Amino acid sequence: NTLLFRYFSYFYYIMLVKILKIDFRVNFMTKFIENIYYLLEYNGISKTQFLMELHLGKNTISNWTNRDTIPNGKTLIKIADYFNISLDYLVGRTDDPILHKKSEKQD
Repeated sequence: NTLLFRYFSYFYYIMLVKILKIDFRVNFMTKFIENIYYLLEYNGISKTQFLMELHLGKNTISNWTNRDTIPNGKTLIKIADYFNISLDYLVGRTDDPILHKKSEKQD
């Protein structure tokens, strides 16, 4: 009885983890793509210009949109630097696009 309970508990745990990962990926990519399109429009930059200046493939945004790929950390940093925004804004963790730098403590 206890062994059966442990098995099902483990099974439900694994399923929950898989569901949460899928949910995170969908939410992350949805907000990320929305922000990319907003930033391109707001800054008057074409997708082609953006991809060329960041040395990204011509199908990169299409791949992101179709959720075939997720940008790696290096690419996310390049994009945030390109638009001079925070990574948190880019991936949807905040609505504040301003890059806040830690102020040095004054003695």
